[in-house]
Amino acid sequence: MTFTFQTKKQIRNEEIRECLATLECKIRNCVVSPIPEIKLWQVIDSIINAVHDDNAEVEAADIAAFAANAEVIYLGEGVGKGESMAEDAACSVFADLNCDAALPQITEAIILIAGPVDTNLEDVVKVAELIQEKLPSDTCVILSVSSDKTLDSEMRVTVILAEGNQRE
Repeated sequence: MTFTFQTKKQIRNEEIRECLATLECKIRNCVVSPIPEIKLWQVIDSIINAVHDDNAEVEAADIAAFAANAEVIYLGEGVGKGESMAEDAACSVFADLNCDAALPQITEAIILIAGPVDTNLEDVVKVAELIQEKLPSDTCVILSVSSDKTLDSEMRVTVILAEGNQRE
């Protein structure tokens, strides 16, 4: 009889791969307008970074539940630089999303914020508030913040919005 052992990290990585595969499939089937392959992979990469960041609060199970409930998906990315990076990033996300008419039907959102190592809480809160202001008040929001050493005075925000059955 042979036994195989997996570490917690191996199990977690396997769970993450399964969740990402489910989300990728859901995005391909439920996204409103066709998106370039590169954008899909940038979004998946943002999620991978958020889930693998030990300091981030997003879990693979959250991503899986989001994917399971989604019927229509909108993807948006925004970048802000300099002193107004938070406002610029949040505004450019909605320009990229191009879903103003659908905003009242949004039931869930994933907001992934990546900023320089010295990103302050005020900027994170500002981005989250600017995005949440445009969403229905009962939207289930998953927020993840991570630092990226390659970003200097720049903030990247990825938002995935879903219409569907709201989780309880």
